[in-house]
Amino acid sequence: MKRPGDLAARLGVAALGIPLVLGALWSGGPVLGALMCLLAILGAREFYSLVHKRGDAPFDLLGAAGAGALVLAAGAEPAWTPFAGRALWILLGLSGLTLALSLRFRWPEGRPSAAFSSTLAGVLYVGLPLAFVPLLRAVGEAPSAAGDATGVSGFFVPMAFVLLPLLTTWAGDTAAYFVGHAVGRTKLAPAVSPGKTVEGSLGGIAGSVTASGSTTTRPGP
Repeated sequence: MKRPGDLAARLGVAALGIPLVLGALWSGGPVLGALMCLLAILGAREFYSLVHKRGDAPFDLLGAAGAGALVLAAGAEPAWTPFAGRALWILLGLSGLTLALSLRFRWPEGRPSAAFSSTLAGVLYVGLPLAFVPLLRAVGEAPSAAGDATGVSGFFVPMAFVLLPLLTTWAGDTAAYFVGHAVGRTKLAPAVSPGKTVEGSLGGIAGSVTASGSTTTRPGP
């Protein structure tokens, strides 16, 4: 059933979030790194809140700091080889510290293996994907590479490799929402997400494909 406040909340988030993300992507450097680091920390905290509901006890602050550190490692020098080395050391150090803390504070009743694995899972699940944002943005700094791959030019060139997945995701989510509320009848996975419908999912796929095609298609001569 459609809730009146749901659309208003989505529009409010879009009105605030889209200009903020576009501005950070255009600025790059410390501005982009700071925003992605903040999102990594907030996302990791949300991830760990879900883990706590299952009865496990991850190290929230340590995991959130690790997720933010991965993003900062990418933003400090947005190139693949330097980031790989820094990320490896961060993950190795975090693994050792988390293992020691798990054995010290979760053994034996607190399920130390679950605390260890869920803490690292949050870092990888949230921090690693967001760390690729400054790396992909740096790829767009080479105008010929970005233009050849995406068919965009001018203002959007530095942001092209990040904007493509963002735009396709936004378009798919928006199309799924409106199609699902308009004609959705067949539940997709009621045990997992009761509001999702097959019709809405198909609309989302069509929206993503359309947005991706219009973004990557190079205009004719």
